[in-house]
Amino acid sequence: FLNKYLLLLTLLLSTSASAQQTNVLEIYKHFTLMSAAVDKCLKPSQEQLDIFKENYEHVSSLALEELKRRKSDITDEQVNNVLQSGTETLTLAVTDVVDKEGCKADQIQDLLKSFKMQVDWELVSPH
Repeated sequence: FLNKYLLLLTLLLSTSASAQQTNVLEIYKHFTLMSAAVDKCLKPSQEQLDIFKENYEHVSSLALEELKRRKSDITDEQVNNVLQSGTETLTLAVTDVVDKEGCKADQIQDLLKSFKMQVDWELVSPH
């Protein structure tokens, strides 16, 4: 059962997806990595957190739609499980880098820079 989800996760979050699809799943992956890095290494303002959360929720919604589009026979529960499993895997990867190399690691610093640029971008327009 778990192997089935891991296989599905690998299939759906594969970075070798069509080059034409600047793929919302890659964007979702990047948001997830940013979220984990910020959680471990940055103390953003509440405003920054609110903007990020709203943008992340929007990207998550688009990722759910994309997974359903790619695999129409998948249930909502399975889609949510795939994204949750992917989120856990990516968060563990960030935690591993931080534990081994600290917050000054190049990969972590790149994610923190992306976070700062993203919260200034405001993907979702203010209410």
